Amino acid sequence: MTLISNWDWDSSPRSKAAQPLQGGRKAGPCELMGAVFGRSAAPGADPGGATKTNAAMGFVGEMPLASKYGSTLGGGMKPKETPSKVRMTSAASHAFLMAVALPFSVYAIACSAMVFVYFYKPAEALGLIVAAALIPLWFAMKAAKDVRASTAAERAKLEEEKNHGNVLGLKCMLALIFGTGFGYFIYSSYIFVYEATMQSQTYTNISPNMPGGGAGLSDAGRVTFSSETWVDASRGVGYVGAGGVYCVAPVLDAAARKDIEFWAIGTCSLPLVSSPALSWMQPSCCCGERGLFHCGDVALSPGKQKTAVVNLFVDPEFHDAVKLSMAVNGVTSSEQALFLRFESDVDSYLYWLKATGYILYGGGLLVCFVVGYIVASSMSHLL
Repeated sequence: MTLISNWDWDSSPRSKAAQPLQGGRKAGPCELMGAVFGRSAAPGADPGGATKTNAAMGFVGEMPLASKYGSTLGGGMKPKETPSKVRMTSAASHAFLMAVALPFSVYAIACSAMVFVYFYKPAEALGLIVAAALIPLWFAMKAAKDVRASTAAERAKLEEEKNHGNVLGLKCMLALIFGTGFGYFIYSSYIFVYEATMQSQTYTNISPNMPGGGAGLSDAGRVTFSSETWVDASRGVGYVGAGGVYCVAPVLDAAARKDIEFWAIGTCSLPLVSSPALSWMQPSCCCGERGLFHCGDVALSPGKQKTAVVNLFVDPEFHDAVKLSMAVNGVTSSEQALFLRFESDVDSYLYWLKATGYILYGGGLLVCFVVGYIVASSMSHLL
């Protein structure tokens, strides 16, 4: 083995590091490291400056310890950036639009059929609801089909369509149920009363003891009584039934005392609490259990005629209240007696019913659209 004997020790980094610097000063640790790795400080330079230079330039053999997401030595790792939007396929985008538009359309058809059509043409209204029910039924049948495909791509496409059918069918069925139910509530509580009263007859100057009584006014929608008529509040009773208190009082004149053909009515909400200390939380009622009735415009007004709206959608609890009044006050009531709501301005009351029904209808459409959009957005991963 041949030894290399011509190595220039004087020119090696270690020999340079061992040589004294100018001024007789020995090399410090930083100068020694710089000399070993080939970046020694200039003669006479500040050792601290060499250290800064070396730190800025980095050693030849060092490895990068940081990336664009940070480093453990630099104060922790940042979370990896993720795309802010998930790219949807064309089928998924189409399904999202359908998940918003179709349930809204089904709700609008069902609710409109009950609110605007059912009073005049009930068969056509039910037909519209049945037609709207075909939409979720079609999606349900589509989702129930077996997936058969010759290739994996076709199978994946059919699986995606089946999943879309399940979601759309469920949303459309719920929209149909809520649209029909809410539309019937608006119809029975507001639209029916308005339309039935406007389509019925109006009678004026009626006496409570007229021949035939309530049976002779079976087609009445509004009744105006003679100025000698009053509501006997002393015979009023409050019957606690399902959902509230049902108030009744007989409508009389000087000739009618015991045979009652007309009843003034009103309703109250049940108390929320029964504690006397919390009586301020209880809703006020227009009648008492016995001997009190002030529901509507029933105050005594000598010489003034009063107009009442015939209640054409009578709750069965009012008949129970009449039986209670008959037992307490010793009066009799005709089987065809009319139940009346006395209002100071009947026309304003009727238009209030109509406006309230329309406002509820429009609010229902808005809520349906907003809820449908939110649900479709939250279920976008299923589309």
